Amino acid sequence: MHPMHVFGGKHCLNSSESCKSGTSVPTTCRDSHKFQEKECRDQVYNDKYIMNLTASPPLCINCDNPVKAADEKIQMNTTIVAEGEEIEATKAVQLMSEMGNLISKMNGTSAELSVGKGVEGIIVRQTNPQELDEVSFAYQDPNDKLKIIEDREYLEGFSRSVSIPREAFEKAFSSNITLPFAAVLRFMNLSQDESNSSVLNNEVVAIEMGTEIKNLTDTISINFNILNESKFRNLKKEYEPICRSWNGEGSKPNWTVEGCTTILDNDGVRCRCSHLTFFAVLLTPLNQTISSHDLNILTMITQVGCGFSIFFLGIILFMYFLIRKTQASTATQILIHLICALLLLNLTFLVNHFVADMNSEVGCEVMAAVMHYCMLATFSWFAAQGFHLCLQLHKGGNITIRRYVLKVSVFTWTLPGILVIILGSLRKYGKQTIYTDDPDNNVAM
Repeated sequence: MHPMHVFGGKHCLNSSESCKSGTSVPTTCRDSHKFQEKECRDQVYNDKYIMNLTASPPLCINCDNPVKAADEKIQMNTTIVAEGEEIEATKAVQLMSEMGNLISKMNGTSAELSVGKGVEGIIVRQTNPQELDEVSFAYQDPNDKLKIIEDREYLEGFSRSVSIPREAFEKAFSSNITLPFAAVLRFMNLSQDESNSSVLNNEVVAIEMGTEIKNLTDTISINFNILNESKFRNLKKEYEPICRSWNGEGSKPNWTVEGCTTILDNDGVRCRCSHLTFFAVLLTPLNQTISSHDLNILTMITQVGCGFSIFFLGIILFMYFLIRKTQASTATQILIHLICALLLLNLTFLVNHFVADMNSEVGCEVMAAVMHYCMLATFSWFAAQGFHLCLQLHKGGNITIRRYVLKVSVFTWTLPGILVIILGSLRKYGKQTIYTDDPDNNVAM
């Protein structure tokens, strides 16, 4: 066999979709010819079409490997993570915003982005706006470099893949992007959200094209394949994988299902998203979910119950201060303190949901601390009531301790405060999320 090198590249001479030999027997190498790895393994030429002119008729061998590495490597000047630390979300957003500045530094059509430990990236530009095409990227494991995949069939051989449709490049070109590009970065161990949500393999994928891309009809495909089926089956028994996205706003990720659809099969998780941003698969424990219908009913019962409790406890306090003519007994005074603690506890339950909706980290911490204090104070006054009854029985109803009620009050109101201050200094308070079977109806508190 005497092969001859004809033309190179996917589009030969940038003029047509095929390459023709100059022999007397017309022979055409077309894109429909699949990559023939076995025949091309020992060839000198890579990414070329090879013709065997001694065969009858002449044979075309496609040595254009659809799995390609980047043409060059660009060293980023930004350092976003120190050894062993998590990646700050704000620095990740800043890094993605700099992708458009890299186009002028590229000599070829693709470049590997060297950022630092835990961050891998690749950027591809399309040089001919008239021939925009889909671009796919894939990698095998978190330590693998991102590869460019020109044939979708080869995506099945990788555990992770990202496909950006032609429609996204068309929208970028229509937004005055002269040379449409796509940058894909993989962040390992990105900082967690307020709920400390679990992310599948701690992998977050970010896509940038230099402009806002949304409402795609041909969605972006992000696939997380779990090659071990039994492992994935066990994972689904404990967690519900859900595709989430984050628009890059805020100091911490705020994951949402808006614009993304989750498809689960035996191989893994498929995310179909209609916009560009940060993407991840969040794992929601199955035993922590509740029906959104049941949650709405329970929330309504809680609000109505707390409202009635506040109303009647308020009436008791009003009557106590209105009709009191003589010094109240010790038991009555302790009971009034207990009623005050109960009223405050019900009030915090009633306003908790509204404070959580403000999305204020400080507000949530303060609200949680106040609620915990009121709950501990209520328990303390119940204990004080029980202690008083036991002491009365022991003393035969004659308690001679000076300033007895004052001492009990100081101890019972102060002890919960000390515990709350200790827990607050350890940052044990914050926002929590109740997960439902419909992520759009999750409730923060």
